[in-house]
Amino acid sequence: MKKIARRCAIVLIGVAIVIIIGLILNNKVRSDGKDTSADIVYAEEMTNALTTEEILDLAEGSKENSEPDVDHDEPIDDSESEPISKKPVNLSDIYTEPNREICFQRYDPDAISYYWEYYDLTENVWKEVDHSQILNIEDELYRKVSCVKMQAISDINERMVRCITEFQNGETDTQTAYLYVLQGKVKSISTDPYMVDGNDYMSTWQVPVVVNYEDGKKETITGLSGLYFLSTNENTDYTVTVSGNRVETTTIVMTECNYAYIGLEEKQLQLRYHPFDEKSTETALRVEGIDRQAPVIIAVNVSPFEISNVDKDTLLTVSIEAEDDQTPYPYLEYAFVFENQQPLEDDWTRKASFDINVSKNGKYIAYVRDQSGNISHQDQQLITVDTKAPVIVSTELKNKEGFCKSNTIHVEATDSSVIYYRYLCNEEGMDSEWITYNEYVVEKNGMWTVQVKDAAGNLSETEIMVNNIDQKAPVIRNIKVK
Repeated sequence: MKKIARRCAIVLIGVAIVIIIGLILNNKVRSDGKDTSADIVYAEEMTNALTTEEILDLAEGSKENSEPDVDHDEPIDDSESEPISKKPVNLSDIYTEPNREICFQRYDPDAISYYWEYYDLTENVWKEVDHSQILNIEDELYRKVSCVKMQAISDINERMVRCITEFQNGETDTQTAYLYVLQGKVKSISTDPYMVDGNDYMSTWQVPVVVNYEDGKKETITGLSGLYFLSTNENTDYTVTVSGNRVETTTIVMTECNYAYIGLEEKQLQLRYHPFDEKSTETALRVEGIDRQAPVIIAVNVSPFEISNVDKDTLLTVSIEAEDDQTPYPYLEYAFVFENQQPLEDDWTRKASFDINVSKNGKYIAYVRDQSGNISHQDQQLITVDTKAPVIVSTELKNKEGFCKSNTIHVEATDSSVIYYRYLCNEEGMDSEWITYNEYVVEKNGMWTVQVKDAAGNLSETEIMVNNIDQKAPVIRNIKVK
């Protein structure tokens, strides 16, 4: 009920405002002694053009200084805006006309502080920037940007600034930029077609423009101060007069922006050079947003297989896990080919897991391709056929001198696959069976045979004599007492 009563009161105030407007106009006509017909129509059109919401707005405006209404429909949101983009703003060179104020900017989402310095040309040292020149602002993308204001002086063409950014992990990053003062008056600007990373915001600072000076000289500049994208919004309102005539009102709002969003597309933007309060000049900018970032391969997995000692094809299942910042997962393409071979179109598949026949050993390359044609790759060593036996490098006993109760046979062998070991002594009937250890403890003397085989079954063997094991206690044959 409270809200209904409030709204009725506001409507009544709005009606009163409309009546007052009519009385003012009527009095004006009478005092002038002129034909009142046009003014009456104007008053009627004005009255009819006021919508209910506009009347409410007028009424609300009249209550600016009145007691606040505590009966809110929605809670007040005092929270800060989240950044639209967390892309870092790097320190870059700035070009400007003389006697203009510019602003260097730096932002990083992981930064905890920014320290600004300028280079003193008289003393040839870096000095701290005065705190009155440093601003912390929120840019168009709602990023908390650190800025340094600087005046362009015509006598000093190059001025250096640097920003030392400190991060939470204790690391720092130092970036340096120049302020260049243009040596002429800008008459107009023009651009060439320009390609940028798509699905991202681009800044006017990164747009190369051809500057045409009043003296006829030209110069291509990237980082021109006073450059803006023009955002145009058009709104059309329709009203009807008391006589039934339709009135169409079109409002065009043009906003100067520092950033423009570019998708994976080709589009035309309007670019304006507007140095402060001076006359502006405009030009068209043809921009193409492209995808230049290759997919990221997370893992390449090959199904288990038996290594053969016979030369034959081996059927394998290859699974590739990857992701891309632009191409959806179902539209990524995969290939797996032998090194030094470029994938043919028939080699590509959208299946992340697929079967292939491997005909030879060596290095294979896993490829992933996105919709823009960007390709990433990862190596994978495969051995499916092995006809070479392991090489036994050495075989030795750990205890080479003196007698011992047991000894250890140590074997060094090499192969391209997993190696298995077997230790046998036929004299004693000893057999370790196949094990994966290259050391074996023996407690019997004799000629020991050491066998080594790989995953394909290829076998090598050698022999080693063990003769220093003594497990018998001394025999006392006689004891004499003197």
